[in-house]
Amino acid sequence: MDGSISGRVGDANLKDFAIDWGTNTHIKASGNIRGLPDPKALVFNFPKVSFESVIADYASFIPKDTLPVKIPAKIFLNTSLNGTPEDIKAKGLLNIPEGQLVFDAHLNQKGIMSYDADLSFNKMDLGALLKNDTLGLINLDIDFKGSGKNIKTMTADLKGKLRSIVIGAQEFKDISFEGNLANQLAEFSLSSAQPSLLLDLTATANLDSLNPEYNVQLDIKDLDAYKLALSKVDMHVSGKLTASMKGPMDNFVANVNIANARVVKNNIKYDMEEVIILADSDTNGSEVTIESDFLNGKLDWNTDVNSLIAGLNRFAAPYIGKDPDTMQVDKPVILKGVFTFEENSILQELLLPDLQTLEAGDLTIDFNSSENKMGINWDIEEVHYTEMKGYNIAIDVSTGDESLNLDIAWDSILHPSAKVYKTSLTGKYNGETFGFKADILDKEEVPMYFFEVAGEMEGDDIIIRVLPEKILLNRANWNISANNQISILKDRILARDFVLSQGVQKISIANKSNLAEDHLGLIFENFQVATFSAMFQPEDERVDGVIEGEVWAINLFGTPSFL
Repeated sequence: MDGSISGRVGDANLKDFAIDWGTNTHIKASGNIRGLPDPKALVFNFPKVSFESVIADYASFIPKDTLPVKIPAKIFLNTSLNGTPEDIKAKGLLNIPEGQLVFDAHLNQKGIMSYDADLSFNKMDLGALLKNDTLGLINLDIDFKGSGKNIKTMTADLKGKLRSIVIGAQEFKDISFEGNLANQLAEFSLSSAQPSLLLDLTATANLDSLNPEYNVQLDIKDLDAYKLALSKVDMHVSGKLTASMKGPMDNFVANVNIANARVVKNNIKYDMEEVIILADSDTNGSEVTIESDFLNGKLDWNTDVNSLIAGLNRFAAPYIGKDPDTMQVDKPVILKGVFTFEENSILQELLLPDLQTLEAGDLTIDFNSSENKMGINWDIEEVHYTEMKGYNIAIDVSTGDESLNLDIAWDSILHPSAKVYKTSLTGKYNGETFGFKADILDKEEVPMYFFEVAGEMEGDDIIIRVLPEKILLNRANWNISANNQISILKDRILARDFVLSQGVQKISIANKSNLAEDHLGLIFENFQVATFSAMFQPEDERVDGVIEGEVWAINLFGTPSFL
């Protein structure tokens, strides 16, 4: 402790008054304190206060393991303080390794609380503070003031300018915003003058808990997707979005409208027809519809949104390791949905530029929480994507026998380098066990491949085995021990009796005991390449030959290498 104190108890002057804590933490102040020893009469005026410290001194007072932000390694604060404990003003500068904050603030807690602050963040490394590598430096000015302690009585005004911020590899500049709140009515507006992002946003909200209402209008005048690294080709986007929602979550109406949307890609214009999304929800039933020139559909269920979420959470609980009996559902949920995809230039040349043809039926969704059943079905008659062509593809997701089931089948999937004909893939999962089965026929619908896998979850470990009853590879029956097993553990993979054989052919997965590090090996004995290549290649184009040898992977869960 150092410095001097002069005057009397009720009117004391401090000059270069300093307190040191250890070798790295220092507090120094000069000023006047009046009113002691009565705390209600206390008045202070410190034109100069400084504080500096390092993380080793103050980190023990902060629950750093639970904070979503980084604790600065050093802090240096230089400020003035004056007023009373209930009415305090501060003006100064905060420096940390991640950047600088200039502030001028006033907090008055006499009667109705009021506050006023001007803040300037200069070259602040937002990514480092928030532990987010996507974010970089930010330069931001904020001026806000207001009064009140709760939303019913609060008034507030906000004005600011985002001078610059780095997100990913892009720097955004010249974004202005302002807002206000009074009588539970809030307004906010934002405008970007950056040439690659010209837009205006306005939003209003009625924060009355019984009758809330929200409105948003977004006018994108020009968004340069290439300069913003959102596209690898020259692309500009413009359009207007209007959205509104009125009412609480258990009884609301909402709509979203996209109009005058245009995309210019490589100097070619694509105009989008109006997109309309409507939603209406209450305890008696809910409905969501979408209308556009590439997707149309409807989703309806027999209760409100909150009950739907509760029903879906209870349905999903067994599959994510939770007990559904701990989740309350007020009303059984019955949901149905139908969606149709239409071919058009927006879908094929912009959203999915490699999609040449899509002839598909409706995508349907059915859910019944009381029967614990869900079904999702989509039949695709024909799809051409890049060089791949698929015909009569059926995708089904369903529940039954207390398991989640996935079934995918097709007549043919053709590619210049691979051709797979009539195929059925099925999978099951119930939260503790799972299974997978593949059944593949050749072009003449003769059985070509068949195998089935069963597995189980034991904590964080996964145990997998191939069922030995039927294994068909390239039209030939193969054998495997009934005791075969592959265990995927936290830090290694273990194989037991995993030897597939057919005559003189063998393929094995094994561990090798004379290696010091964790390892896994693939061993081939007289193995014919056509055993697998026949699945994808016609006989006249097939890669063939014999493989003899071993491949060993070392330290798969660390820095892997191969022998």
